[in-house]
Amino acid sequence: MTSIYDIDTVTLSDEGVWMPLEHPTNGEDLTHNGKPIRFKILGADGEKAQKLQQKAAEKIEAGKLRNRQRRNLEFETAVYKDMMAKVIVELDNVPGDDGLIEYSVEAVKELFERAPWTFEQAFGFFMARSNFLKPSAPI
Repeated sequence: MTSIYDIDTVTLSDEGVWMPLEHPTNGEDLTHNGKPIRFKILGADGEKAQKLQQKAAEKIEAGKLRNRQRRNLEFETAVYKDMMAKVIVELDNVPGDDGLIEYSVEAVKELFERAPWTFEQAFGFFMARSNFLKPSAPI
């Protein structure tokens, strides 16, 4: 390694990376009509995601103050689902009740509510910095 700065997780975090959706029990990549089902997700180190994470932390902290420092996991999960709906910036080939789901923040929120495992996968992908390293980055 020539420099610690060669390990760049910011560039792809800002551009976003396609996450293939996996079956929640067997881990196989899901497909529809022979094409992968994917979400394009911004990474945790990108500028937009950093701002959204800060807002989420502030909402959670404000919630603790309202609840006299007690955690409310349902509230915190809702805050993180809202944040994740905003860092997912595209849907590709995601089938819904009436054809392919067209991307919107609200559509992603509904997806998280009706198929909660999609939130868990997206959040795990978002937090794994290895997903946002350029192939040329030193390991």
